[in-house]
Amino acid sequence: MRSFRSLLYAPGDQRRMIEEAAASAADALIFDLEDRVPMERKGEARSIIPEYIERLKKNKVIYVRVNSFASGMLREDLEAVMVDGLEGIRIPKIDSPEMVKAVDTVVSEVESTHGLPPGKIQFCLGLESARAVYLAYEMCSALEGGGSEENLDRCASQLLEWMSSNNSQQSTVNSQ
Repeated sequence: MRSFRSLLYAPGDQRRMIEEAAASAADALIFDLEDRVPMERKGEARSIIPEYIERLKKNKVIYVRVNSFASGMLREDLEAVMVDGLEGIRIPKIDSPEMVKAVDTVVSEVESTHGLPPGKIQFCLGLESARAVYLAYEMCSALEGGGSEENLDRCASQLLEWMSSNNSQQSTVNSQ
């Protein structure tokens, strides 16, 4: 994953918001299929996002935040958005090396069915629990390329970048 100064999320079912994001100076766009899209609109979002990836691929770096592996919707999301111009996917709620490997298997299968070379689609792991933070090194090691220094550095950079770029979106937890 390249280094970005700004990442702008847009709900995948909201054409107006995608258009506004596309007109922005953001370094990368992340079209959302997960939390910002109500369950009853996910199908519509899956049809809208590929259209915008195709249209914007020459001018914008595009990622898609897919639904989590545990949701059972990951493959359907990937099948819909795996088009030329997709740089990568943001994988939410990932918290174990086993889950990373399972997601990697699904992504590899979908890449293959869409005629893409293995590893074309970049991963951005979403650390959303204390367990995920604790296991970050092991999860990076589980990615294709394993525990190589280059792979671990790339993964760690992605995680740190994601955490810092989302710092303003994080909820504050009050201790009592």
